[in-house]
Amino acid sequence: MSTIGSRRSATTPHRLNVLELLGSLISLESVTPEDAGCMPEIIVPILEALGFTVTWLNNGAVTNLYAERGEGPGGLLIVGHTDVVPVGEGWSHSPFAATIVEGRIYGRGATDMKGPLAAALKALYTVVHGHGDSLGRIGIILTSTEENPSHDGTSYVVKQLGSRLASYECALVTESSSAFEVGDRIKVGARGVDEVEITVTGVDGHVGYVRPDMAAIPSAARAIVALRHLDFSGYDAESPVKTELHATYVHGGSCNALNVVPTTCRFGVDVRYSPGITWQRVRELVEETARSAISSEHCSIQFQWRGKPGTGDPWLSGYGPALDVVDEVIEQVTGRKPKHSTEGGTGDGRFLPKDIGVIFELGSCTDADNMHKPNEFVGVQELLTLVRIYRMLFERLLVDSRSEG
Repeated sequence: MSTIGSRRSATTPHRLNVLELLGSLISLESVTPEDAGCMPEIIVPILEALGFTVTWLNNGAVTNLYAERGEGPGGLLIVGHTDVVPVGEGWSHSPFAATIVEGRIYGRGATDMKGPLAAALKALYTVVHGHGDSLGRIGIILTSTEENPSHDGTSYVVKQLGSRLASYECALVTESSSAFEVGDRIKVGARGVDEVEITVTGVDGHVGYVRPDMAAIPSAARAIVALRHLDFSGYDAESPVKTELHATYVHGGSCNALNVVPTTCRFGVDVRYSPGITWQRVRELVEETARSAISSEHCSIQFQWRGKPGTGDPWLSGYGPALDVVDEVIEQVTGRKPKHSTEGGTGDGRFLPKDIGVIFELGSCTDADNMHKPNEFVGVQELLTLVRIYRMLFERLLVDSRSEG
């Protein structure tokens, strides 16, 4: 067992060590929305040494930057984040000291997404030093609030930059997108997301005097069942992804007495919706269905929607030549073509301008069942393979395409 990384050990004038860089990033407690120095102390010095011009676009407590190098049409935009989810309990290793055990690097953010971010920086370092002025345009967006449901991060940066981003040929989001092996899956889209807390208020009192149709919990149960059977097929018919609705929690009562009917019952609902339906229609259907299921003069229902309209919209990438390059590079490095997927959660790709022809997520593995959990890790070989994929991808997109042009 060994510990790697410190704030100053990642880079020298002649090298950039991806393991030391990841260790340095993990050592900073950047729990969302804090950056904790990841950008100013570690990342920006690397970018400036590579010739990037860095523009700070901080918003309140959130740290944001946009960095750019090179010029001309097309080019590659890289999108990432430095924040991590809270640590929680149950760790066998220090969450903020990158510890290597049996080929794995443990630490909060190792796979989401400090590992992929370190790999992308290492690949950029190698490509810039190898090709210099022959490279095309490269842009980088970083935020410290991807894990937090905030609108002060990438969405804010995109609004501030306006049309400046629209001319990029493609965008790489360094999210953990692979399944079991690096590059076996890339994300080329994601469903939209909206969330609501529903409160049913009924008649309280002794169980012997309150009928089931008057009580909050049975009424809420009927609403949950009705919502789970909500049919979205008419909206999903032309979409490669399907709309799904899940009840996520239920709370009823404020005491433990078994013979008391509580006044209220609250439950949460998460909807992941396809491009075939709007967020407005999602909300209409949910409210209509829940109200209809209760249909009791003794019960009332309230809806508290959590999503900010329009910010959780679904996105799907175009299928331009850049996506063919991604497939070819991954096959060359790993020996297999990646699956194109829209599964999983949402990422910051949804905030990028639709004028960018190809938007994809490519990063470390998600199905190792450790992301956002105690003892989060990334494999050393997984990280090194990701560096190779990124390096070859950057060369193909930024050097070869420029030569062809």
